Amino acid sequence: MKISIVVTTYNGQRFISELLNSLYNQSRQAEEVLFYDDVSTDKTVEIINDFIEKNRLKNWKVVVNEKNLGWEKNFTRALNCASGDIIFPCDQDDTWHNDKLEKMSNEFLINKKIQLLVSDYNAISLDGANIEKMPVVETVDENNTSKVKLNKYYNVILRPGCAMAINKKIMPLFNELWEEGMPHDLVLWNIANLLDGLYIIREKLIDFRRHSSNASKKLNHNVKSKQSNIIMVLKINNWILSSRFCSDYKKNIVNKVTEFYKLRYKLIINKKILCWFMLSRYIRYYYRKRQYLGDLYYFFKSI
Repeated sequence: MKISIVVTTYNGQRFISELLNSLYNQSRQAEEVLFYDDVSTDKTVEIINDFIEKNRLKNWKVVVNEKNLGWEKNFTRALNCASGDIIFPCDQDDTWHNDKLEKMSNEFLINKKIQLLVSDYNAISLDGANIEKMPVVETVDENNTSKVKLNKYYNVILRPGCAMAINKKIMPLFNELWEEGMPHDLVLWNIANLLDGLYIIREKLIDFRRHSSNASKKLNHNVKSKQSNIIMVLKINNWILSSRFCSDYKKNIVNKVTEFYKLRYKLIINKKILCWFMLSRYIRYYYRKRQYLGDLYYFFKSI
């Protein structure tokens, strides 16, 4: 089984050395490590190239984009360039525990049904302090590695992309359903969950660094992201409902979630305020109840 690690970078010189060392010190080495840099203006690429040369890493490769693509396009391009059977997405500022590759890749050898495997993580601040608890992931049993239970929150991503390992067999379907503006990890989570192939290993295998960001940029991005997320869920739901993978149990859940998202579409994209009142009947489909008020906020931000 061939393993690829895919790292996307952009002006990441502050933490990139920490990441490089954690990849280099894995107990199970990857056959391919790809870095896709989105035209950094700092020393990120220089640091990576120096590390590769110093350690004579012939299977590590750096690609610098001709122009800045943005993180979503850059990650999607990088994932499609990986040749491994299992692909590990990686952020430039995280730190992998030394046994991450070994433990997660072994699960694919044990269970051929896994389409997407996620792990637990430590969320840390810029100075390395623990800053938040992980969201709870409901599973079908209490084993150390378990299938994620399909419920009405199947479209809510509960582990970040850097905690994922992707079975390459799922990539053609990902490419069919992904569109610009859709985060790659959210699309993969949805597809794998609906295919009954989403599993979690209950071990913290990565230190995931959270960043604060400019408030106005974050606000503008969130409105666009909310709209893209709604479109993505409806597109994937339409696909699963028309596929051979949709059992009666699954169809019932997906139909209800589709009704919920169609109302959100009419509210936030078609700007029909009456739909917000109609959404009160679907409060239980919000992962957090305050998101109901959030949709009203996004409505006013979109007009």
